[in-house]
Amino acid sequence: PRGLRGVAGVHESHASIAGAIDSAFAAPGRLERSALLRMQIFQRLLRAAVDGDASDIHLKIDGPVFFRIHGELVAIEAPAPTAEWMNKVVEQVVPPHAKERLAADREVDFSYYDPEVGRFRTNVYQQTGEWCVAMRYVKTKVPSFEELCLLPVLKKIAESPTRPVAGSMVMRTLLTSSL
Repeated sequence: PRGLRGVAGVHESHASIAGAIDSAFAAPGRLERSALLRMQIFQRLLRAAVDGDASDIHLKIDGPVFFRIHGELVAIEAPAPTAEWMNKVVEQVVPPHAKERLAADREVDFSYYDPEVGRFRTNVYQQTGEWCVAMRYVKTKVPSFEELCLLPVLKKIAESPTRPVAGSMVMRTLLTSSL
């Protein structure tokens, strides 16, 4: 599979992730290591995704690691997850309260938090009998009105101590019209 480094036509916005991946993995190969190293590699993947402005991480056994960056799935140069590695990662990241459901349904959604990296909405599921993991980074910084390109009047309304109650007018209209 094609990775990020050396791929012609990779959008410039993806360049920042190449450095993060380079620092996370000294040598390409397959992911099969000790339990501690296994979780360190997993944490490095998460860190590389966040540092590279990826919204999603997709892990599949013997397949490329994919990050979703600005809506585009990008195969990154990282070791391909092995069945052993993925099984151990799933065992470590699925919280105790979700393990019974995972065993019964072969799929579970939960929140995964790494204090060094952040919070991720996580889906662990089986595809053709093998574990897959899809994670979405949950940003904790709330963007400003300016960053969201909202009209200044909306900021004024939101910050006003007495906000107009437009919803009540809609409710009254709906209630009145249904009588």
